[in-house]
Amino acid sequence: MKFTVQIPDPIDPKLEGKEVFVTKQKVVGNRLRKNICSVLFHPVFGNLVLVLTEGGEIHAIDTFACAVVHQRIAVVKINSNWAIDTAKLHLLVVGDTGRAIVFDCDFGSSKVTRGAVHTVYAKQKDIVTLPVHKSWFSVHEIHVTETTYVNTVRFLKDENMYLTATSEGEVKLWRCHDLASMGTLNSEAWSTEMLKS
Repeated sequence: MKFTVQIPDPIDPKLEGKEVFVTKQKVVGNRLRKNICSVLFHPVFGNLVLVLTEGGEIHAIDTFACAVVHQRIAVVKINSNWAIDTAKLHLLVVGDTGRAIVFDCDFGSSKVTRGAVHTVYAKQKDIVTLPVHKSWFSVHEIHVTETTYVNTVRFLKDENMYLTATSEGEVKLWRCHDLASMGTLNSEAWSTEMLKS
């Protein structure tokens, strides 16, 4: 099944609430910033898809309605990667320079009986923002002048951990419940004992 969804134009936080004249250059920049770089299907609601744009805006799409149901539910760093803890419904978003934030991605699913065959999301209110579970913190120390960037964020369901990795090959594990670092996998200091703590 194919369908097209119109993604809203990005908002420049510096210009929010001000009258702005649209120029050809601004329209081209908006097209680039609203390109979708990643999608995540909600673990509970089968019809709810979260999209992350290159400009760092997160939108919620209802696949039944083929439309954006909630615009700009969060704004994160540009060129971010993300993963969702399918049990706790926490969304870890990491920018390319290693700054991360965690959102609560429940969408009211705590009131829904888990394991139902067809759990459908129904829009409750017009304006929705994702609550911050853990505010900005560093997962990788990357200086702005370095060419290294975070290129992978994954949730490891069986281990109940997040994995983050950079373009230089640094791979770290993070405990889901408190986001404590479990160490860097490919370092001399790495030991499996870190997984037992």
